Amino acid sequence: MKIALLDTETTGAARHDEVIELAVAVIAIDPDSGRFTGLDGHYRGLREPRVPISAGALAVHGISMQSVRGHSLDETACRALLEPCAAIVAHNITFDRAMMGRLWSWTLQLPWRCSCWGFDWRSIGAPNRRLQSLLAHFRIDPGSAHRAGSDVKAMHALLQQAHPATGRTFLWHVLNQKNERQAPARLQGRIPASPRRAPA
Repeated sequence: MKIALLDTETTGAARHDEVIELAVAVIAIDPDSGRFTGLDGHYRGLREPRVPISAGALAVHGISMQSVRGHSLDETACRALLEPCAAIVAHNITFDRAMMGRLWSWTLQLPWRCSCWGFDWRSIGAPNRRLQSLLAHFRIDPGSAHRAGSDVKAMHALLQQAHPATGRTFLWHVLNQKNERQAPARLQGRIPASPRRAPA
């Protein structure tokens, strides 16, 4: 079973903002446990946007206009990675799916799953749903936090942790949610105000 883990960095969090960094890791997993069995492909790229990078976003991820100038994302390569996957997992798909949909409309039709809202993290003692808090709770090195490539690696390490009651991975629980859960209804249809996307 192939699953894609995806993360974006952007110019900001408003409706006019754009993706400037994309990272994808396609992994093979055991469908009965969610455990990693192999890396099937990966992609990381930068993109020069048509709008400026906001000061708030720059403070979070450190990606400047100079560092993305002249860069573009390979849509063909990304489509070849994403479309065969059984699910696309991002940490708060309310943000990432919306941003990807603005970039490439075909991504809106992919089978997205949310590792932020698709599992009750407080039920296993985590302080909240924020990725960086979850990494700290499980003592996982975040690498270069708030960069797409590092966040995908960290998300993979987090989701491969075993649920203390079932023994299955957190990834298995995210994938086997009864419904496609994401942010609560009050957050639907709008992009969160924070450039980092995580809920409070």
